[in-house]
Amino acid sequence: MQDNCDGLMVKNSGNTHMCVQEILNSMLKVSLLQISTEDQLTKIVNLIMSTPWISPLAQVRIYLYDKRTKMLQIRAHYNYTRTQLDACPPISPVECPCGRPESTTDMVFIPTINIESKQSGHYCVPIKSNNRLLGLIGVYEWGKASSGDGPNIHFRAATCNKEMFLKIAANTIAGIALRKEANENLTHNYLIQS
Repeated sequence: MQDNCDGLMVKNSGNTHMCVQEILNSMLKVSLLQISTEDQLTKIVNLIMSTPWISPLAQVRIYLYDKRTKMLQIRAHYNYTRTQLDACPPISPVECPCGRPESTTDMVFIPTINIESKQSGHYCVPIKSNNRLLGLIGVYEWGKASSGDGPNIHFRAATCNKEMFLKIAANTIAGIALRKEANENLTHNYLIQS
């Protein structure tokens, strides 16, 4: 997704800005907790859902790459039923759920219009480090009804804020994945040397 957000950012009110800063600080704190990766990611999904730009009706999945299966597997989710999760098998890193190759380094947004003529869509946010795919954040969101005939500058600015926030969340999750990988490598090397 091309970053067309230059000049569209709406100045956040002090409260919104502080809220987002608190959420980002909380994500960084979660990344340092000595808990399972799944628990960390679940906490981060809940933090993502607490942002002012994500609809409470949104569905969020976080996939991480599994070296053993060489597939992206759901490790945390929000607002999915067991039936919906069972219908989401692991996916090949060659192609993400949005149908784009994993080599795509940018976020992808696939807009849809639902039956009530409301804007909605699916974000695919790659979790990468040094161009290596570590995972994916998938956000399916029901939007608000568009107003007016032309583009809604406030809607687009809120979308840009959301996109920037999701990229920051992906970077935080990349740090968690890399830390987990480093810990596994240390454990493996220790066991070999013992």
